[in-house]
Amino acid sequence: MPQPRLTGTALPPPLFAAGGLGTEYLAIAALTCALFIYGFVGDVLGPVGEVMRQVAIFLTVALAMAGAALCIVRGMLLAAILSIAGLLSVFVYLAVFSENSLVPFSWMSGGSYVGVTLIGLFSLTLQDRTFGRLMKHFYFVCCAYTVFYVLASVAIKLGAFDIAGTHAIAGADDFGRGPRLHPAIAALIFGTTYAVIRWARRPNVWDLLLIALFLAAWIATQSRLITALAALVIAGYMLAPHIRMISRAALYVFLAIFAYSLALAFYPEINPFTYFSDTSAVVRINSIHIVANSMRYYWLHGAGIAFGVDGYLPLSGITYFFPGDIGILGILYIYGIPGAFAYLAICYLACTADPRMASRGYSPILTHAVTVTGVILTFYSFQSAQFNGGASGAIFASLFVALAVTPRASERNAGLPVIGRVDISSQPNRPTPRRF
Repeated sequence: MPQPRLTGTALPPPLFAAGGLGTEYLAIAALTCALFIYGFVGDVLGPVGEVMRQVAIFLTVALAMAGAALCIVRGMLLAAILSIAGLLSVFVYLAVFSENSLVPFSWMSGGSYVGVTLIGLFSLTLQDRTFGRLMKHFYFVCCAYTVFYVLASVAIKLGAFDIAGTHAIAGADDFGRGPRLHPAIAALIFGTTYAVIRWARRPNVWDLLLIALFLAAWIATQSRLITALAALVIAGYMLAPHIRMISRAALYVFLAIFAYSLALAFYPEINPFTYFSDTSAVVRINSIHIVANSMRYYWLHGAGIAFGVDGYLPLSGITYFFPGDIGILGILYIYGIPGAFAYLAICYLACTADPRMASRGYSPILTHAVTVTGVILTFYSFQSAQFNGGASGAIFASLFVALAVTPRASERNAGLPVIGRVDISSQPNRPTPRRF
């Protein structure tokens, strides 16, 4: 067996070299800006908030492209290509919508789709072995966002400020729900899942308080299906914490959902929302019928990403048409066949994230929290496509893709840990140390 090499006092690697902390700083800054966008924080802050939102969009894209450039420098070409392709795809589908609707193309649209550009940054943190630290910091960001969401929801309830008419607010409906702030669902799911799993393994008051905080946020969302779905999946995991079994079952269920959703394009009469009569269900019923009647025009290249104050009105003829809220069928309508199968691939990666993370040595708490989050987002895709670029689940879509395209070989060769004065890079078959 080769003998360890004595290297003297170990020096930390340069900030943006392999093994440095620079990419972690870039990634957490990008994730914070992205959550600022997906959480509609700027809408609550008025005109100043809108300026901050535009700055957050610019910073997220700039940081993501900096990550792509670093990937190219390090030879991680696939991650770089996917990050750049994610950005370009937004403009492509904006142009597709412009062509279909005859609405003049605008380069300033599509800012809420920045989550699809983060693949390179996630890949870099995987290579540098700072991914665990990154997700821990992102969990803290999710907690901070949840505090904001609860306080903003209380303020809206008390009438402290009125932001009605903005795209951040869901209006009152006939199901007894009042005006409410749209949440960044993925942040609430990951935060809740991580807090519950950590508390179950190491019961403590702090995690219990955070669970109560997330519970208050779920109540404030007034969202029935996703709240019930998240509760059922997390409870199922707690009762039978066999993550591989849960992942496999989730994948089979999603494949059935995927096939059923595509069948709606041909048989809209099997629409499950017809069993409900509230405003939300009626809007989805109308959206499914519109998509079914017009799919023959858009099945290949999609209708594109809508922009402007009228949204899809030029194509549908009605104001209340939201293809993003009818699940996989809406993905097929927006992005066509390529987008639908790309979404299918992302859901597969989400449901099978556990072995990829476990093989890299990450703790069961983080591994299971990320996987359960992916399972919940996959299930919810039946009603609302959360891995769509315009939803907060796009952050996790980039994460799951990065886990799949970042080779473990590059991870082993970068940022190898040094213990004391002994360089362990020459010791073969050494177990990967647990991280976070």
